[in-house]
Amino acid sequence: MGKRNHSAGKLSAISLKTLGDGMHADGGNLYLYVRGESREWVFRYTSPINNDRRKMGLGSLTSVGLADARRLAETLRTQVKNPIDPIDPINARNAASDLRKATAMKRTTFKQAAEQFMKVKRSEWTNPKHAAQWVSTFETYVYPRIGGLGIDLIEPQHIVKLLQQDIKSKQGVIEGSFWEVRGPTAERVMGRIKYVFDYAKASKLCAGDNPSVWKGLLENLLPKQMDTEEHLASLPYKQIGDFMPKLGKKKGTSARALEFLIMTVVRSGSIRMATWSQIDFEELVWNIPDENTKTKVAHKVPLTPQMVAFLEALPTFKGCDYIFPNANNNPLSDMALSEIMRGMLEKGEILEDAVPHGFRSTFSVWAAEQTYFPDEIRKACRMHAVSDSTKKAYERTDFFDKRRELMTQWSKFLSQPSIKKLAKSKSNVINIKEVA
Repeated sequence: MGKRNHSAGKLSAISLKTLGDGMHADGGNLYLYVRGESREWVFRYTSPINNDRRKMGLGSLTSVGLADARRLAETLRTQVKNPIDPIDPINARNAASDLRKATAMKRTTFKQAAEQFMKVKRSEWTNPKHAAQWVSTFETYVYPRIGGLGIDLIEPQHIVKLLQQDIKSKQGVIEGSFWEVRGPTAERVMGRIKYVFDYAKASKLCAGDNPSVWKGLLENLLPKQMDTEEHLASLPYKQIGDFMPKLGKKKGTSARALEFLIMTVVRSGSIRMATWSQIDFEELVWNIPDENTKTKVAHKVPLTPQMVAFLEALPTFKGCDYIFPNANNNPLSDMALSEIMRGMLEKGEILEDAVPHGFRSTFSVWAAEQTYFPDEIRKACRMHAVSDSTKKAYERTDFFDKRRELMTQWSKFLSQPSIKKLAKSKSNVINIKEVA
């Protein structure tokens, strides 16, 4: 055992995790006993019954914070003065345990804070599916890990362990960590946890830094996520030449919306909420407002000649500004585009079990393998964040001109026949020697 520290004085919340082995005094008979990784609160006193020296455990640091330990010690000091021995007599033996339970009941757990936050924000979530996803992901990945912990006791290490929890297959085989195997969901969960802590801090349920912040904190404790959208079910870009003509023959607004989604590689929410007033045909720009983006940051999509021709061919509806309205002149449902893909799969028109959002991955892989545009430009086309250093290097905020070049190449690629068709048409290639 290390040296004992009997000097009077208050311990600080910051020093509690760094103290070496020994008995560290906080004053007023309260000590923190440190031995290796173990940190236990101890109340030391002289029994008013028989003057024996006694010590009483008040719980570990992980379950009892500094402020709670001081309140427990204050209550016990009052008992000793009464005079009551907190340990002996039998009737008072469980006094400290009962007090700890009462203290824990007053502490807000992470689950309680999360439920309070969702109740406050639920009216802002116009999409019921969005609210359901919050509950589902928290019940699956978060609550079993930190749901019962006091939100003021949670540290970055708790979040890291949560994100590194094992993911098992249906057969019970460990596929890898949550962070590695289900990257997109893990990132969303991390962001949702951050919102809960921001709410808890504003509501005075906890203090200090947010333990789930990525920048400057978790980014140093976890590996950087790869391009997570590539994990989604997507159509290989070499099949796009077969797919686009089949999609073009489909009737209905949903099919046209899916076509425009593929052309622009934006998320389905922006497509469904697109309006004619957002389209600037003179500057050849689609101005997506911040409320229609996942990141809540306005985005400009450069319109290529193919996109303009596509838009000009679409019908308009009197009294309706939506580009892709449903039968009631309201935005399409979230499932409308997915149903098109599902129907084409069932009819054998596509061989891959792909989803609309996966076309962003199709674009990403195509751009990486078939163009020389850097990763930052490819990310900017899909409204992904880019590094500050790259912004400074290009002296732009959104790489608009570079994105226009890349999207022009993408539009041309979408209008080309598939590689399979090109192979079949090789007999139509003119022999140069014959021309000569």
